[in-house]
Amino acid sequence: MPRISDFAVIRRDSLQLQPQDADGNLPFDFSKTFDLPNVSESDDDFAILSFMANPSSNANLRVRFILDDTPVLDQKFETDPQRAWHEVLPVSVLQPPVHRFRLEVLPGGTGTIRFSNIVLWYQANIP
Repeated sequence: MPRISDFAVIRRDSLQLQPQDADGNLPFDFSKTFDLPNVSESDDDFAILSFMANPSSNANLRVRFILDDTPVLDQKFETDPQRAWHEVLPVSVLQPPVHRFRLEVLPGGTGTIRFSNIVLWYQANIP
């Protein structure tokens, strides 16, 4: 069956988060459901999670990225330059029926972090 590369934009705009136990008024998590039409089920295929991350200058925090109920990235951010991030994922984490993306800043950290341009790239079957 022929395949193409496809993508799902999870979040285009900037989103600022802080640790779960911080005293500020920012949220500590973000979640969104989305659809991946005709996602490949081949174990030979992979997906790519890409995003922009911009930690504050006093950042020392850990962020967990979850697809459905599977953690796919657990990353500590300690420096403030903005950066692009690309994480290769096994296609097994993208299997239907429901797709839900969630990221959360874990307790115990300091500072804030902004995320934007969160995109999931994947291989899709052409029906």
